[in-house]
Amino acid sequence: MTRRLQATGLAIAGFALLVTGPLVAPPASRAAASTMAGCAWALRLDPNVVNFFYPDQAANYWITELPAVPGETLTIHGKYPHSRYISFTSYDGVFRAVDGLNDQHILADPGSTNPFFPHALRTAVNRSYTVHAVFGQRPPATTTQHQNNYLYTTSQDGSHTNRTSFLVVYRVYRVDRQYAVAGDIQGGEPLPAVTVNIPGVGSQALQTCPQQPPAPVPFNQLIANTSIGYPEIIGFPGTTPPTWHKFYNAPESLSTGVTENQITGDAIGDGLAPVTSSTGAGGFLENPDNNYIFANLSTGFGPLAIIHGRLPTFPHTFQGQKVMGTGQLRYWSLCSNDGLSERYFECLTDDDIVTDSYGNYTIVVSNVQNRPANATTSCGLNWLDWGPLSDTLLIVRNMLPASTFLQAIQNVRLGHEASDMGPYYPRTSYTTVAQITALGCH
Repeated sequence: MTRRLQATGLAIAGFALLVTGPLVAPPASRAAASTMAGCAWALRLDPNVVNFFYPDQAANYWITELPAVPGETLTIHGKYPHSRYISFTSYDGVFRAVDGLNDQHILADPGSTNPFFPHALRTAVNRSYTVHAVFGQRPPATTTQHQNNYLYTTSQDGSHTNRTSFLVVYRVYRVDRQYAVAGDIQGGEPLPAVTVNIPGVGSQALQTCPQQPPAPVPFNQLIANTSIGYPEIIGFPGTTPPTWHKFYNAPESLSTGVTENQITGDAIGDGLAPVTSSTGAGGFLENPDNNYIFANLSTGFGPLAIIHGRLPTFPHTFQGQKVMGTGQLRYWSLCSNDGLSERYFECLTDDDIVTDSYGNYTIVVSNVQNRPANATTSCGLNWLDWGPLSDTLLIVRNMLPASTFLQAIQNVRLGHEASDMGPYYPRTSYTTVAQITALGCH
């Protein structure tokens, strides 16, 4: 069996797992003693070691998983980092978001300041908060108590739940430059402290797991060298021009990625929709504050792609701005990814992008060897690494849109991405080095 067939088999197995759930269910309960053991934030998604679930290059993710019993809670004490955004999200056993708590719903402790509120002082010295994670269901929105600063293991509508454990992800997006250049991915503040509280047993403060940088592993290069990826076939995967799809759930995205082609388009994936949509929304450890669109690209259609669109406005924070700004979105990014291994090749964040005076951008996507000489920001062209394979999966993120930003992905109807996004839709076509070079430098 070739490595490509092995990779396809893994993708199909993953698809089946996402549709049916884990083959072996975890135990319904575990001993309280095991709940009180362990340490907090044991796993970090790292681009050099653990680069899967389509992470964003400008985000960092820490994961705590603890077995839970009825009545159990976690008390999380932290300090707001110097960054664009933070959140805590709980997940079920197949990595679908259950409940989310972003910085707009994490009120500061008395005497402290939440630097993420619009117009707040981002350099405030006192910046402490307390979050309570509850093994139970989020109360109705009409209940004012236990909403802000509370995270739950069952969603408000009961559609998603984790009946056995706390599976919590702490996210920090786009730490300020002074911390980024120093390699401080936590944004100048320690990881939140976690205390486990069990009725009839007591409370125990967990140690934070050691956070030494992991041994460097050239993850992207290792996988690229295995030749995982679609062979260069005209008409597969994707279409020309590329078609952008709104993400609904993991099974639908996988079926689109595996079946979309120039001859039948989305017909096969659409035929599977009754099955793939039945599992509910979410998957791939998604951030509920983000919505996504994705497109498959293949060198079978052309060696390069060019993208035109309008960049939404956003709060500038990377240069250490003292006051928190506002915008149409909190955060925007575009990433190239390997659809099978789920790793990213490269991401462009909103404050990386050069635009014209109207806020419109042009992005060239190619591998390093085919990068045109004028595909530089100094020439008014942004460049995104296609990656080492013949295919690449592009993903655009929109985070926390303003209520007035109607063209945000969050407001887009499935199948109406281009019309609903208007000028913010990333219109994409295939091109050549010669055609990009002919654009010159301006």
